Amino acid sequence: MTETPRSVRFGGSGLKIVKQLLNMGLVAAFALMAGCATSSDTRQAAGETAMCEVCRYNNDLACLCVKVKDSTPRAEYEGKAYYFCSEECRTAFQKRPARYVHKPKNGQRGS
Repeated sequence: MTETPRSVRFGGSGLKIVKQLLNMGLVAAFALMAGCATSSDTRQAAGETAMCEVCRYNNDLACLCVKVKDSTPRAEYEGKAYYFCSEECRTAFQKRPARYVHKPKNGQRGS
């Protein structure tokens, strides 16, 4: 008795599933590389990264870290420059900056 090859029995769906998983993996990898806005001091050179303090506060991991460019939204607070992933985050920070600035707890050193 001749056995039917597996790919024929399942209509080749195994290959389709593998292709879909690879495509999803590529999309996820691209999304991680794309990044979001960031925080840093005024001496930070273009191409470096910083953290968006508003996204950090809101636990928005998709928008946490991006490259700092001339066009990256920024604001200064207490002599330090902060960078953001969007104008909306910059506006939220400017309304209540103390809410978003990470303050070290007693006995801990700041970053």
